[in-house]
Amino acid sequence: EIEAHKLVEKADPNFGDDIYLLRYVLSHHKKGVEKAINALKETIKWRAKHQAILPAIRNGTQAPPKDEVLRPFFPMSPHYRTTDGHIIYVVRNGIANGHAAFEGKATPEDMADWATLSKEAMFGITDSETRKAGRLLKLVTLMDFKGAGLSSYNGKLNSSMSRASKESELFYPQLLRKSIIFNMPSVIGTIVSVFLKLMPHSLQEKISICNEHSPEGIRRVCREELHIDIKDLPTFLGGECECEGGCIRNVPNAQCERITAEEGSTRKQTSWLQSLERINRPTVKVDDMQNK
Repeated sequence: EIEAHKLVEKADPNFGDDIYLLRYVLSHHKKGVEKAINALKETIKWRAKHQAILPAIRNGTQAPPKDEVLRPFFPMSPHYRTTDGHIIYVVRNGIANGHAAFEGKATPEDMADWATLSKEAMFGITDSETRKAGRLLKLVTLMDFKGAGLSSYNGKLNSSMSRASKESELFYPQLLRKSIIFNMPSVIGTIVSVFLKLMPHSLQEKISICNEHSPEGIRRVCREELHIDIKDLPTFLGGECECEGGCIRNVPNAQCERITAEEGSTRKQTSWLQSLERINRPTVKVDDMQNK
């Protein structure tokens, strides 16, 4: 414990207390203390490498490198909370366009770095919420594959996301509570299954594929298994929420086709900070309520 404290304090004075170390204990308790210490050392080495940008990414004042190139083609962001306090994070995999992103001056390495560094902001938010609540609060991820097909497959993208998944599990322990894949087309089911097997076993245990495809079935899973209120569930997942401009990164909820290169370059994008702010529902003023 003393060794761990010293290691963390040297790397980042904002972290390193017992709550932070608890994440490593919980993630590696089956494999022993040595495994937890080694994971912590790897994390410290990575944080030291990126120490110039991590604080700004964490507080929302700076986006990860290449965000302006990649963000338009990968609609994902937080979207309110579950009824028991965890943060909902929605990824619209089915309409993402890795081909267009890589043609826009981004490499697979850039993609992996971007995906991993993007977790810093969510980790900072959940860590702050954890300390306020006195219990671990995490992400509940909803991955929507509606619109995906064989043409969506991109080997470079899969390789990037595989690396990012492994790094996120290592560098951000206890960040993910549960992740469910919805609207999985049968034509890419095998590809996704193979991809999932490349992830760390600890991460595989948290990911499942929903066999329900009807709006009613998806709502039931979200309500009963994930404790998500239907009013906070986007309409493209069978819920009632339809934020102005689109629930996730200004992409219309009704869109089921892949984001084209032209769309990605011309559509007005929410800023990095704006995307992080959609965690708490906005308070409705009395005047606004009377007008409605």
